[in-house]
Amino acid sequence: MDGFTAFIRFPASILSSFPVLAICLVLSLALLFGPLRNYVYRWAQQRRTLATLFPPPPPLASLPPPPNVRPFKSIYHHATSVFPHSPAFLISLDTTFPSRIASRISILSSTPHAMGALSAALPAVTELYTYLTQSYLPTRCPNLFKLTPTHLLTATAPRSHSLTPTHSLIPKDPLFALGALVDEDFLFLLSGPSGYTLGAYIVAYGTGFTQTGLLGANLTDLHAKVPGWNADLGRSVERWVGRLRAGEVWGRCNWAVTENGRLREEEGENQVHNHEQWDSEGVNVDASEAHLGTEIQLFYRLPQSGVVVFSYKTFLYPLAEVRKEGSGPALADAIERLGTGSVPEMKRYEDADLWGEAVCRYLREKEGVKALEERGPSSLRKRRRARRRSG
Repeated sequence: MDGFTAFIRFPASILSSFPVLAICLVLSLALLFGPLRNYVYRWAQQRRTLATLFPPPPPLASLPPPPNVRPFKSIYHHATSVFPHSPAFLISLDTTFPSRIASRISILSSTPHAMGALSAALPAVTELYTYLTQSYLPTRCPNLFKLTPTHLLTATAPRSHSLTPTHSLIPKDPLFALGALVDEDFLFLLSGPSGYTLGAYIVAYGTGFTQTGLLGANLTDLHAKVPGWNADLGRSVERWVGRLRAGEVWGRCNWAVTENGRLREEEGENQVHNHEQWDSEGVNVDASEAHLGTEIQLFYRLPQSGVVVFSYKTFLYPLAEVRKEGSGPALADAIERLGTGSVPEMKRYEDADLWGEAVCRYLREKEGVKALEERGPSSLRKRRRARRRSG
């Protein structure tokens, strides 16, 4: 022990005698280990993937029926309301998957503005696509997806997906590949000097919200028409997104009422333009044709690119189904109180002042009774179109 103690004390005594030498030694070590630490960090980051961060999802023996998502509450409050979400349910798979994939392919093929990307976001699109094709999907649903050395084979059209989509020649190749692979819509958020901005999007099922012209826009610009979105809320959301760590998945739910059962609505349902300029002209509302639309929204960060992914799956339920299961009165209460929560403007934003009365009456009636509000010759769709033209 005496020899070891002397061995330790010898350089210490030298350094104490020559403080300048000690300072130089400390600075040298800092200069040496600083870059080394950064190199090790970058090396570790490059080897972190979603496959290493997320545990393998439990396999599904068969596709389950679609979930009944009922997120409406008695009073609407404009809040983030996020909750931890299991990575096992990163992608929603149910019995409607084959038909909905066919619908997505048709929409993405015929609607060029349903996809868009900045070049800086394309590696993130490929990063997510690679994880889904090479790890998540063949593990999650082996009866539907089979992995080969070069392709992911599926029991639905298209029958195969390449494991290595290019992003150097045709910008929309990886976007279409991802959009045709799963039944989720995606927005990719890039971090920059002005905060998080929209770097890429794949939106096959959009009820009137268009991302055309919004590439590079920050979160405030993206939510410019949303009531209740202000500077304070924007900064809060920016901070929350900035703290999102790779390996975490957070979710939230949203709901609205649409006048039909279409998953894509180009006219722009649930958006109000110059509402104050519209008069009290009557409108016909066939509530039996309306649907409850809900979304399961997920937020997570990709480990290699650092890009934040916002994905959502849209579900539509006929109001007749909602009423039959006994949830009609609860949904009617939520509709009537849209204007009594923290954001009273949400009632007009959702056009609930147009269809709310007829829909609520329909939801509270006994099954089989059709409620039709007739206050004039124009249809609800025509009135909405006229609003947009007047705007």
